[in-house]
This record gives sequence, structure tokens and C-alpha cells, in this order.
Amino acid sequence: MRCKVCNNNKTQDVLNLKKQPLANKYPKNKLEIKKEYKFNLKVCFCEKCKSAQIKKIIDRKLMYTDYYYLSSVNKSLVDHFNKLAKKLKNSNFVLDIGSNDGILLAPLKKLGIKAIGVDPSVNVGKIANKKGLKTIIDFFNVKVIEKITKEYSKPDTIIASSVITHLEKPTEFAKNIKKILKDNGILILEIEYLLNFIKNLEFERFYFD
Repeated sequence: MRCKVCNNNKTQDVLNLKKQPLANKYPKNKLEIKKEYKFNLKVCFCEKCKSAQIKKIIDRKLMYTDYYYLSSVNKSLVDHFNKLAKKLKNSNFVLDIGSNDGILLAPLKKLGIKAIGVDPSVNVGKIANKKGLKTIIDFFNVKVIEKITKEYSKPDTIIASSVITHLEKPTEFAKNIKKILKDNGILILEIEYLLNFIKNLEFERFYFD
């Protein structure tokens, strides 16, 4: 397969975890267990840009329509984003892509920093909105960019935590960031580090999400 990052055609299969279900989808009964979707989970490595990626592309609507992971139940993550929010005290308008249940939006709001989130998970986005944390329930795309620019403005700070690794087209994501980020703005990307996975044998960190 071609690398999703650099389009190089020299990728090598390095891990085969066989058929795996979607992460954060939990069957409620035996019938749902039998009907549960499972896909071949193979990891490949790009010899050119040194990135690892899952070969199988899953329909994102299938993954995120009914999604159960809430970031705010993880205390270490809450602490992490509280600290990050304090570092953004000089920001005028923050866009959080993949905002989940508002784990970063909440401390930003307490600090009086204008912020908005974008997340495709319908049920999770509703939870954030009910808490008064403005969240656009959709994928980050041109339509959403136009909506934010028209109704608000261009953000001077964009956060995308553990987002890049889940994208089908990361280069398209980068182009969209360029379209919406204010001139001289700040982009913060938090990305998993492959070498740590290898050192700690964390093969479970590869999953469909």
C-alpha cells in the first residue's frame, strides 16, 4: 500500500494482529457479539518517512456514530489538559479538533479563553454541548472550516491531540489546517511515538479507532 503520509509505495508489513473489532464499541448482548464487525488489523511501516500505519481503512461513520470513549474519565488526561489550557492563556481563540467530551474546552472556558471543539462522535459531542462547551459535531472538513470562519473567526491556536494517527488522509488534514489557522498562529499536535511502542512492546496500541 502507499504511505498515507508521504505517498511512498515502499511500505512493509511489520505486524499482523488478525481480525479485530472496532475499539470503543461494546456489544450489549450475545446477538450483538455475533454481529460485531471485525477487520484484519495489519500494521505497515514506511521506509521513507518512518511512519507506522494501519493498512485497513474503516468507514469513519461506522466508527464514530455510536462511540463510547470519554476522555474526561481519565484523570491523567484531565490533569494533562488542565496544564495545557494554562499554557494557552495568551490565546484569543482556540480550536480543538477531536475535542471529545470537552476535556480541553472545559478548563479553557474557566480561564475565560474563547474556544470551540470539533468532533465526529454524535453522542460524545452532545455531552460536551450539554455542559455548555461549544462543539461542532462533524468531521474536520472544508464545510466546518467555512462555518467556523463565518460564525466566529480564524483561530490563532489549534490543538489536535491523538488525531493524526486516526486520519485516512493526513495531508488533506494539513491543508485544511493551513486554510483556517490565523497568520502567525500556533498549531499543537500530540502524536504517539512509535519507538516507545516498540521498547515497551505495546502492540495493543494499534487498534481501529
